[in-house]
Amino acid sequence: MPFYKKLLISLVFIVLIIIAFQLGINTGRKNTEIVIDKSVCEDLLEDDKGQDIPECDFNGCPEYKAIDTDGDNLYESVVYKRIAMTKGAGEVRIIDEGKVVFRASGAQFSYEENKDIPGITVNYVKEFDDTGLNPKTWETKKWIYLDGEYVLANDYEGFCEEHLDLDSDDETITLLEGDPKYPDYSFELEASKFQTIINKAVDSETNFAGHYTVATWGCGTDCFGYAVVDLLSGKVVTFNPANENYNISGLDISGRYMILNPVMSGQDKKYYKLSEYRNYSDEIVSIFNLVCTEKSTKDMYGTPE
Repeated sequence: MPFYKKLLISLVFIVLIIIAFQLGINTGRKNTEIVIDKSVCEDLLEDDKGQDIPECDFNGCPEYKAIDTDGDNLYESVVYKRIAMTKGAGEVRIIDEGKVVFRASGAQFSYEENKDIPGITVNYVKEFDDTGLNPKTWETKKWIYLDGEYVLANDYEGFCEEHLDLDSDDETITLLEGDPKYPDYSFELEASKFQTIINKAVDSETNFAGHYTVATWGCGTDCFGYAVVDLLSGKVVTFNPANENYNISGLDISGRYMILNPVMSGQDKKYYKLSEYRNYSDEIVSIFNLVCTEKSTKDMYGTPE
């Protein structure tokens, strides 16, 4: 066999080994650890502190993950980087549309995605012992995304109203024109159990966010269930058959917030928001998220003494 053919076969064999090795690495990654090619962001990044995307150095390489931290069903790039060899110091940044919108750092630093509300939770050592080596106290801070910014969560009464724009009309809301569409209950099996009540609400005027209606029903003492229906598409955006010890408020045809008020003091007062975005097929997608909670110091029967 001629030498050039042997060389060609050897090169093909080496390329196949490299491809197989790379596929093995990708398969072994967890689904949540989606690695983002940082070159996609480099030309767009506008960090107001003038800092570049973290690079590999003697402290290690940055880790990139794709996480929805603002509740819009679109991924942000979350970048974690060790910034010192001692005390496990690290830093996390959230990059959205080419901009660094959040930064936090600390000793023995770690972070995790919020499970209940859009945002991120960070953990770090607040104080070391006298040796300066062993952690003495830890700090956990929960950041939540409220109306365009990341805010340090606090559960005092009035916190949510301070940070949410509840009263102003939303000019992006589209009003219903023409006849409403009814849900196709063959795709909404759970909601179909309440279709008589839901259809009656659809027949009524829209009462929420321009072209939505919120149907409600009782489920016992201090208990109600609800469904939010898009009257343009007939889709049931969210369905909750029973909420014990809560009542509903805040519904407005020109607003996007719905509030669940606790019956008893000490419970969480819950703020939900209905948002919309267009997907890649230019279809409107509706999102109904819990965006804020705060502790109630009073109940529907008055403030406890």
